[in-house]
Amino acid sequence: MDGAADIQVAGDPFNKPNADIVLRTSDAVHFLVHMVVLGLTSDFFDGMAKVPQPCGTAERAVVDVQEDSATLDALLRYMYPCDDPILGDVMRVGDVLRAAVKYQADTVAQRLRRQLSMFDDPRRVFTVACLADLEDVAYQAAVEWCQDDSYDLEDTYVAEMSVLSTGTLFRLLRFCDAYKRNIELPTHYEFTRPAGPTASPAEPTETLTAPSPFDRPSAHANIVIRSRDNIDFYVIEDLINLASNKLGTLLHDSRDNFVRSRDGYRILALPEPAAVLLPLLQLTYPGASPHFHDWRLLTAVLETAYKYELVRAAELTKRAWVNEIASEPMRSYFVAVRQGWEAEARLAAKHALLDPLDKYYSEMESVPADCYIRFLRFRQRCRRSVIDARRAFMDDECFVERLSQMEVYDVFWYENNISVMFHYRLHAIWARAGVASPGLCRSWAPSPSTFGLGGDWPAHMQQFMELLNMWGGRHFSDLIYEYDKHGGQAMDAVNQVRVLWFWLP
Repeated sequence: MDGAADIQVAGDPFNKPNADIVLRTSDAVHFLVHMVVLGLTSDFFDGMAKVPQPCGTAERAVVDVQEDSATLDALLRYMYPCDDPILGDVMRVGDVLRAAVKYQADTVAQRLRRQLSMFDDPRRVFTVACLADLEDVAYQAAVEWCQDDSYDLEDTYVAEMSVLSTGTLFRLLRFCDAYKRNIELPTHYEFTRPAGPTASPAEPTETLTAPSPFDRPSAHANIVIRSRDNIDFYVIEDLINLASNKLGTLLHDSRDNFVRSRDGYRILALPEPAAVLLPLLQLTYPGASPHFHDWRLLTAVLETAYKYELVRAAELTKRAWVNEIASEPMRSYFVAVRQGWEAEARLAAKHALLDPLDKYYSEMESVPADCYIRFLRFRQRCRRSVIDARRAFMDDECFVERLSQMEVYDVFWYENNISVMFHYRLHAIWARAGVASPGLCRSWAPSPSTFGLGGDWPAHMQQFMELLNMWGGRHFSDLIYEYDKHGGQAMDAVNQVRVLWFWLP
């Protein structure tokens, strides 16, 4: 601020000259408030008022807050002796409610909780409740949505849920799926946190010992990199500086405030475990690259390489990681989205199309919900394309007669029995056969003699149908094996499913 003229002050009653403190919002609006008033309804501000203020200054203390001016204005009007604000949007109620909880304004929070019940859409109420960590309100909203006349699992997601994590959305979909199937749910079902602890992806099962050349001082090793689990690696500072500007900056900044090892070496402590730091250092030093046998460790090393801008290590580990996408497609999709890797996210999503069951992964907690719903909707469009193509070869009546069961086509597949039901796995077989709806790509020339399916798909489909006719109820994996043995390539086929792709900005 250049002066008082540049300061934007809130409107009445938060502009009184006799105020004793200033709250500055995230959009730089100054609220002149009275601590005695705030302290009546907020334990947070009551405690702040009891902290002794510096003597010898006439300036009001300025306290920065994270809320924007609209949110703080509404919250303060609930706390001041004035008319309550009119909050017509449920998400705005949520913003103010979270602020009330944060500043321990319990009476205000209770009033806002009651306001939530006035809104009609339980899905948006659910979103607000999760943001405010009100599990009981979220539970009730989820039940109300399941009981709503307009309920459809495919419509559970609304745009406002983009601020939630994929983990929260997954737990909501799982809840709705179980509720509608009359499956017993836990008494204390929680949406905002996983049911159990999520293990670190790279914690070693045994204590790791630093190997050569990192295990002892040498003529060139002049610093120690210490892991989170207190394993010391003796390294060459100049080499680390060359490999990573970010680590070089950390080393430079620690020169005036550092801890020395028992043998007198300067220590750079990093928050990663030794199991992650060791392969990173091996990739930084000349020599053979380490081999990874665990997807989680490989992913942790890759993301840490990007974090510290270790270019060579990042290139080598990413190459290895891409080769392992097929082994963990859904997890890889979440990692790619988190890192902003578009090509890798698309590749992982294609592989994930063949998964017959939707499962929980710890990576869901660190990506927004909209990336998951985009995948589910993309997969559903692909499956509908598969159904259209199947009908060109086998009508619904014949299909039901052949399999002795109705075809089920849900957007979300969670229950364990689904993984062994043929019609829930059928989409993977059709994808292996390379099917898709006709006319989705102009470059294809539909052929009437082949049911409108172009390219090599008619031959693939005819071959697959012959195998299906001979299947006779044998184990599902036998059918996959027979098709692959005859030259079917699952991913080549999936690459031909031309459904509109998506990407998160």
